[in-house]
Amino acid sequence: MKLSKLIGVALILLVIWFIVTSPTVAANTVESIGATLGRWATNVTSFFTQIVT
Repeated sequence: MKLSKLIGVALILLVIWFIVTSPTVAANTVESIGATLGRWATNVTSFFTQIVT
């Protein structure tokens, strides 16, 4: 098995373990990441809107 595939499987198992052992913390983490990505998207959109207008 290639090292990259092994690392990928290990990361997937780690995420599953994190969700099973701490579902509330995992949900809060995903919500926080989603909110951050949303803010970034809004800021980038605003930036390009200001450049065009």
